[in-house]
Amino acid sequence: LAAMLARPDARDTVVVVRSGHGLNEGPLPVDFNVQVEYMNPWHQLLVPAAALGGAADVLASNADRLVTGADLYRTLRRMLDPLADGPPPDRSYDLLRDAVPADRSCADAGVPVGVCPCAGERHDLMPYFYTGYAEGAAA
Repeated sequence: LAAMLARPDARDTVVVVRSGHGLNEGPLPVDFNVQVEYMNPWHQLLVPAAALGGAADVLASNADRLVTGADLYRTLRRMLDPLADGPPPDRSYDLLRDAVPADRSCADAGVPVGVCPCAGERHDLMPYFYTGYAEGAAA
């Protein structure tokens, strides 16, 4: 990645890096810490300064906000075609133009409760003090 970013053509190249946790088999999903980590995949959007224009503050304000694949799609689509609108549904944001509300809920974003990363909106998580599989492994 460092070698690619050092090339002259990187000045107009946007890099998207995403990581999910995949399907978890076995007892791990029972533990609270694994449940929380599973709901928070890693995501980086590397945008060169030339492509940002005056959007650096908006992009920075969206860090650690609840964003979805639809938001990323809308952002990239507008970068490729500034006249593009969408995607449906209208609840998506362009991360370089629109400030995502700090209080955006999963319902606002269209995220199903079962995969909602906002623990305050979930009622199916194990308690944080639950030790999980270790109890059964000792038996």
